Amino acid sequence: VERNTEEINRVARALNKLLYYNLKVDKNTVCLREELEAVAQYVFLQQSRFSFRYVVNVLEEKAYDARIPRFILQPIVENAVLHGLANCRSGGEVTVSFSCDKKNIYIVTEDNGEGMNHENMEEIMSCETEDEGHIGVSNVLRRLRLYFGKQADITISSERDCGTIVTVILPVK
Repeated sequence: VERNTEEINRVARALNKLLYYNLKVDKNTVCLREELEAVAQYVFLQQSRFSFRYVVNVLEEKAYDARIPRFILQPIVENAVLHGLANCRSGGEVTVSFSCDKKNIYIVTEDNGEGMNHENMEEIMSCETEDEGHIGVSNVLRRLRLYFGKQADITISSERDCGTIVTVILPVK
């Protein structure tokens, strides 16, 4: 009973932190470090439901301080967990890597799940309205373009039974 109570407390704290982050209206942008902390809370909550591994690869320390619009990464990680790993019985993994060069910041989210075919990727990337069923990616791309213009982009690479790679490309400001 004591162990269950502690687990419930941890889940409640994670949910509280995630909700607080998502409902903040005082800042339109955050540093990548803050976004990753919010994603870690989301992942913790999902790991209480599903069994998967979450890995963050820091390829460039200075990318931590890059300013990005809030709530960019969580919808992409959510898609990886709920769609990519949905039918994965064991060994599921989501990896987020980020790096930067003089011009761009690259945030790469990979899953080793079921992947998707070319038509599904085109549908997701060409989706202009939220009623198409791909709210996460289309909303993220629209918000990125509002903030960064056409310099921001999202690419998706996937193959059936081989996982999916989503790359968010942001200009260094």
